[in-house]
Amino acid sequence: MIRPTGYLRYLTDNRGVSIIALIVIMLVMGSIGYVFSSLIATKQYSMGMAAPSQQAFYVANSGIEYAIRYASERGWTTGPDLNNLDGVVLNVGQGQFLLDYDEPADTLSSTGEVSDAEREVALENLASFVSDIQCIELVTSIDPPPITGIPSCTYNQANRTFVRFYIRNICSSQPLITLTHFRATWNPAQRRLQRMWFDGVLKFRGGYGSDNPWRAFNRGGDSQDVDTCHGAQSQGVEVQVRFNRTLADNTTFVFQFRDTNGEEYTFDLADPPNC
Repeated sequence: MIRPTGYLRYLTDNRGVSIIALIVIMLVMGSIGYVFSSLIATKQYSMGMAAPSQQAFYVANSGIEYAIRYASERGWTTGPDLNNLDGVVLNVGQGQFLLDYDEPADTLSSTGEVSDAEREVALENLASFVSDIQCIELVTSIDPPPITGIPSCTYNQANRTFVRFYIRNICSSQPLITLTHFRATWNPAQRRLQRMWFDGVLKFRGGYGSDNPWRAFNRGGDSQDVDTCHGAQSQGVEVQVRFNRTLADNTTFVFQFRDTNGEEYTFDLADPPNC
C-alpha cells in the first residue's frame, strides 16, 4: 500500500480539508464584514452631509416666502422698492437665508445656509407675486363671538355723538405699528370732532372739521401702538371718537391713520348702526 507524502497527504486527509475550508470561510466572512462596515460608515457620513443640505434647501425656500410677505406688507410692488430686499439676512432655526434681488431681471435669489451646507432657490418675476397688504384692518368679526362693540357703531350721550370701532394689526413682519396722525371725513359734514380715545386713553383733544388736513395726536404720548398680539380674542384696539353735537342718523364716516413710516390706513365705516 502506497501512502501519500508531504502536501499530497495533507490535502487528501479529511481533517486537513476541513481546516482549509474553515479558514477560507472565515476569510470570506471577514472580508464581507469589512465591506459592510465600510459601507455603513460611508452611509452614515453621507447622511450627515445630506441632512444639512436638505435643511438649507428648506431655509432657502422660507427666504422666498418671507420676501413675498415682507414686500406685500410694505406695499413694495415695483423694482425700486423691491431693491430693499437685496442683502436681507435672517436667522431661521439652525441656519440663515440671504436674499439677493436683481431688479433688471426681476428675480429674487435666496441662499440657505446650515452648517457647511448651502442651497440656492430663485424666483423669477417677483413683482407678480407681490400684493399690497394693509397691515391694520377694521375688525368686523371675531372668533369666537361675541365682544361688545363689534362691528362699528354709534351712540348718543349728553347731546353728543360717539363713534366706536376696532382696528388690529395682521402683519407678522411688522408686529408693532405706531400711529401718530389722523384724518377724517363725515357726511353730512356737520359738527366737529372733539375727542379721540384708543383703549380708553385720550389721544386727541381739540376741534377738527370734516376733511381737514392731517392732525397729529396731542395727548397720551402723541402716538398709539398697534401690535399683533393686542387684546383678548384678537378684538384689537378700541377707537372711540366724540363729536361736539348729535349727528344725523344716516351719517357716514371715513377715518384715516398714518404711522411713523408714513404708511396710511383707511377705514370706511359707511353708515354704522346704533350700539
